[in-house]
Amino acid sequence: MKTHTLQCTRSASDERIVFRVVGSGVTIEWRCEYQDGSHEKQPIDLAAWGLEDLGVFPQEDGHYSVEWARKIWNALVQNNGCKVAQ
Repeated sequence: MKTHTLQCTRSASDERIVFRVVGSGVTIEWRCEYQDGSHEKQPIDLAAWGLEDLGVFPQEDGHYSVEWARKIWNALVQNNGCKVAQ
């Protein structure tokens, strides 16, 4: 199973968006580690990242086609300043 992670900085917390290849699609999960050590994770919220205009229909389970996952990845890098995590 392939996993690719983007690191995004919008606040003082460490936000990561994890793309995991599952079957013929990709699950996209937002993860956050706060300065107090607490963690949170959930399927990506397209609206929260300003991605609702991509023509991608939001999936509650965070599972997208490979084509849509590519669109989301590119928009996160180009419009949100996210970088591939080391």
